[in-house]
Amino acid sequence: MTPGWSFGTRDSLQRARIAGALWLLGAFGLGCGSMWWVLRDRGTGVRVMITATDALPSELQRLRLSDTQRSEAQAALSRGRDRVLRVVDSFEPAMQSAMDSTDQEIRLMLTDTQRAQLDSSRALHGPTMRRERKVRP
Repeated sequence: MTPGWSFGTRDSLQRARIAGALWLLGAFGLGCGSMWWVLRDRGTGVRVMITATDALPSELQRLRLSDTQRSEAQAALSRGRDRVLRVVDSFEPAMQSAMDSTDQEIRLMLTDTQRAQLDSSRALHGPTMRRERKVRP
């Protein structure tokens, strides 16, 4: 047997600790990689995200509302969600107009070749303004 290499209980414990440490480092690395993957396309621009829901928030759930209060709160939240969505709907055309005018200003300074490259890139990568709406029944 090679000196320093015994296979007793102490060595088994040491191997288990090393394996655990490697597993922990691997899990940490995967977590960091996942976060990078999620955040990689965020860029430095302005991101507007609005959540309008009629779900009863946890702070109201903790109040132990009566059935009547819960029903009234649910109706108010539903009306509030609809108001928020109307504001978003009225905001969207103004936002698109601002983006379009900026786009036109930039396109004026580009050469024909650069405009063609920009159009090709945009066709490949999709719209600059995305709208997502999830509606629960």
